[in-house]
Amino acid sequence: MARFIAMFALFLAVFVTIASCDNNVAKYCNHIRCTRVDKECTKPLKPRSFCWCQKVSGKLELRYGVCPGKKVFNGKNDKCQDDSETARAHCKRQTSSG
Repeated sequence: MARFIAMFALFLAVFVTIASCDNNVAKYCNHIRCTRVDKECTKPLKPRSFCWCQKVSGKLELRYGVCPGKKVFNGKNDKCQDDSETARAHCKRQTSSG
């Protein structure tokens, strides 16, 4: 039961963080066009954050997300992972190349 409560609390925390970050969309995600459901690296780079195109009420919307805990966003596989040079490499390359 405690495990269920902890998972539910984590889900709520992530959901609230994503929902309250609309002002960060303009700051970190204006380089993205939402043409399909996907996650992308932020620009300028924020390793724990990502830009997220998701379907809401049948329309694609751009959102700003934050990885939980001390995890960083790995743009190569679109997942939040433990912080490492490998996990950060794809977004670093993508941000520095243009």
